[in-house]
Amino acid sequence: DLLDRNGTTALMEAARSGSVAIIHALARHKIDPDRVDSLGRTALIIACSARAASEDVVRALLALGADRKIAGGDGRRAVEHAAAAGRWPIVALLDPGFALPSSLASEPVAASEEDTSHLLDALRFGHWNVAEQMREEALRQSPLQRAHLYLGLLEPEHGRARAWVLNLGLPTDVRLDNGRLLGEALLAGLPASCQALRDYLQRGHAVGGAALVARVLFAIPGVGEHADMIALVHELVGRGADCFGRMVGEVSAIHLASALGEAGLVEKLLACGGDANARDARGRRPLHYALKAGSTAAIAVARALIRHGADPEAASASGETALGLALSRADRDLVYWLSWPRWRLPRRALRGSDLPAAAATGDIDAVDKLLNLGFAVGSVDAQGATALIRAAGSGYAALVVRLLDVGADPAQASYSGATCLSAAVAARREAVMRTLLQHGVDADQRLPGGGTPLMIAAALGLPRLAEPLLERGADPNASDDRGNTALQAAAQFAFDSRDTQTAGELLRSLLDTGESQAARNQSGQDALLLLLGARAEPGTACDAQ
Repeated sequence: DLLDRNGTTALMEAARSGSVAIIHALARHKIDPDRVDSLGRTALIIACSARAASEDVVRALLALGADRKIAGGDGRRAVEHAAAAGRWPIVALLDPGFALPSSLASEPVAASEEDTSHLLDALRFGHWNVAEQMREEALRQSPLQRAHLYLGLLEPEHGRARAWVLNLGLPTDVRLDNGRLLGEALLAGLPASCQALRDYLQRGHAVGGAALVARVLFAIPGVGEHADMIALVHELVGRGADCFGRMVGEVSAIHLASALGEAGLVEKLLACGGDANARDARGRRPLHYALKAGSTAAIAVARALIRHGADPEAASASGETALGLALSRADRDLVYWLSWPRWRLPRRALRGSDLPAAAATGDIDAVDKLLNLGFAVGSVDAQGATALIRAAGSGYAALVVRLLDVGADPAQASYSGATCLSAAVAARREAVMRTLLQHGVDADQRLPGGGTPLMIAAALGLPRLAEPLLERGADPNASDDRGNTALQAAAQFAFDSRDTQTAGELLRSLLDTGESQAARNQSGQDALLLLLGARAEPGTACDAQ
C-alpha cells in the first residue's frame, strides 16, 4: 500500500499497464483495492480509462473487491470513464443496466472461460461440428481469450485449428496477462511453436525486435531435424527482420547459421550485408563456428564465407584459426578449401578479377577453387586479361591446359588486343606456345594493327618460336596494316642485333618456307632494304656480316 508522491500504489500501476498477473500477486497480500491517488482515482477507475484497459483487468479488480460505485475527483464512476472511452464490453461488465448505444444494445458479453475450454478441446481433437456450433460463442470472446486459444494449439498437427482461430480475427497488438504480445509469446515458445508462428506471420501479423533472427537461430537445438525453423528464419529475413543484432557473447546470426551448417541461410545473410569476419566475444569468426557442423555442411558454409571475404587464418582470442582447427581434425576436403598457400586470399569479397590474378601465380588449386565458387573462366582483370592470357604469359603450361579443358576461349583478347598465344610468344614461353598450338589455337591470331604471333617472334629474334608457328600453318606472307611481313620484321631485327647466328637462323627459317623477298611495306621497303638499314639514321653502326 505504499504511495509515491502522486498517491499512486503498485495496484494502480498494475491496473494502468493491464497486468493481470501482478494484480493477482498483490491480491495475496490483502491490499486495499479502493485507495485513491491525488486525483481521487481508484485502481478500477484508472483501469477503465487506461490505454491498456481490458475486461480481464477489470474482472481481476472486481474479484479483489474493488468498489465500482466510487466516484473519482471529477465526480465520475469507473463505468462512466469506460463509457467515455467507448469501452462498451467493460461498461456491460461493470453495470449490465447501463444504457448502451443502439448498435451495441443487443451485443452479448464475452464468452466464459468454460466455453473457451470446451472450444479448445473441440479444436484440438478435430471435432469440427462442435467447433462450428460454438462459433457464435467464439466471436464473443475477447482478443485475450482468442490469444490464449491460439497458444493452446501450438503443435504442428493443429494447423487447421489455428487457421480456424485466425479466421475469427486476432489483433496484432493483443497482449497476454503478463503484458507480452502474442508474437513475443510465440517466439518464447520456439522451437515447439515454430509452425504456429509461421502461420501467424503468413496472416500478415508482425513480429519484431532486436536480434530477432539470432534469437530464432539460438532456439534451434544443436541436433535433430530443424528444417521448419530454418524455413522460419528465411521467412523472417525476407520480411526484413533484424539479422545484425547479437545475442549474449556477441554471437551473431551468421555465427549461429554457420554452426548449424546452413550454407543457403549464410549466403542470404551475407547478401543482406552480414560480415563474413564478424567476431564474437572470444574473437571467433563464422568459419570457427562452421567447424561445428558435419564435414559436408562445413565445406558448403566455408565456400560461402570465403567467397564473401572470410579469412581462414584469422585467429581467435585463444590463438586458434579455422585452418589450424581443420588441420587438427585431418579433414582433407575442408583443409583444401581453407588453405590458400600460393595465391593468398585478398581479405575482401572475392571477384572475377581474382581469377586472372591467381592464374598469374600458377596456382592451379586456387584457380580451380575460384572456378568452383562460380567465377566465369572468361573473367578479366583491370587490363582486360583473362586467366588464360595471364597463365600463358607467365609460362604455366599445365594451368593453360586446365583452363582450356574447362572452356577458356583462346581467341579472347585483352583491352590492348593481346591473346594467349601472343602473350606466350612475347614472353618467350616456348612450352606454353607449343601447348596452345597442340590444342588447336590459330597460329595466325591477329593483333591490333594486323600483326601476327609469327611477326612478334621474328621481331624479337626467336627462331625457336617461329619454327613451331610455321609448322602449325602460320602464314609467312601475312602482312600487317602497314604492309610489313614476318621476313621484314626479321630483317629489321638482324640489322639491330649483334647476334649474327640467331639472325641468320631466323632469316633462313623464313626463307625456307618460300616467303616472298620482294614484298614491300607502305614505305616501299623490302626485306633487303631493311636488312641494310633503311630505317636507321645515317651513320648507325651495324654488323656487316
